[in-house]
Amino acid sequence: MFVQGLLATSRYGVEWLSWAGIRMATPDAWGLGALVAALIALVQWPRAHLRWRWVVAAFLFATLSAWEGAIGRDSGPALNAVFFDVGQGGATLLTTPEEHHVLVDAGPRSPSGSAAEFVILPYLERWGIQELDAIIVTHPDEDHLGGVPALLREISVDRVLDNGRSASSELYEEFERLVEQSETSRKTVQRGDTLLTDSSVRIQILAPPRGESAQTKTKNNASVVLRASYGEVDFLLPGDIEARAERNLIRAYGKQLGSEIVKVPHHGSSTSSTPGFVQAVSDSSEGVHAVISVGQGDQYGMPHETVVSRWERHGMKVHSTAEDGAVWMRTNGQEVWQVHWK
Repeated sequence: MFVQGLLATSRYGVEWLSWAGIRMATPDAWGLGALVAALIALVQWPRAHLRWRWVVAAFLFATLSAWEGAIGRDSGPALNAVFFDVGQGGATLLTTPEEHHVLVDAGPRSPSGSAAEFVILPYLERWGIQELDAIIVTHPDEDHLGGVPALLREISVDRVLDNGRSASSELYEEFERLVEQSETSRKTVQRGDTLLTDSSVRIQILAPPRGESAQTKTKNNASVVLRASYGEVDFLLPGDIEARAERNLIRAYGKQLGSEIVKVPHHGSSTSSTPGFVQAVSDSSEGVHAVISVGQGDQYGMPHETVVSRWERHGMKVHSTAEDGAVWMRTNGQEVWQVHWK
């Protein structure tokens, strides 16, 4: 993977480096121990009797780090959500206890390539994922739809779900053409629809309301909003909805919006995360995590500091892909924790 990364950098240039999903995260305690042991082994290399002690120590630390990252605190059935670091955009992979894979959005693309090529596909290859049960496109903006064409070309996708709203762009036309040419089915989803991936996980569509997607003036407010539930834990993925759509959700669901993990709407924009919405999502849950998918040095000033502080005031632990890289959250249906895996 490291060699592939170097080749991609040389081919696509500096722009690729802004997609920090490939960045290595700060190592955990075991990983740090492995690094220190490896450095000492190098220093002691001329002394054979000391060298191998530190080589073995480095190997053991590295093994423990990999084990802890891959397994977490529970090796039993779990629902996983990986919030990829795709720069300015969004892409989240849900993996169910029965190994079904649902990708929500696929990040941006540019003349040098797409987030699917540089981030998502390498991840799928790394973990041996050869098929996606569904791709859910929350709305057809380039920073959410951009990677879908590459995925349709490179991997088997059973179905594509979206809000039925079109866009006047070459990207959208390419997306439609590839879906038609493939064996992938396509369906428009609306409030009340349910996606059953396996016996223990339910994905509910909370928005857009039936019949309103095409009429909604603001395309962000027509975003597909979904909630994935496993046991007592809910993941809320609201796309790029803004204040009006948030109020609509509050009227429709009230305290039922309470979730343990939420992807902050519209990358932390000041047009979203209204006080009422933040309260509805957080007040009925404990230990809530809020994940902001945003690029480093975002040109639009996101996430807005007022939005970040608003989530924090409600007891949320805020994660940012711009600062943390990809964020992997896991639940066994009762507890929620972050997996440190890179």
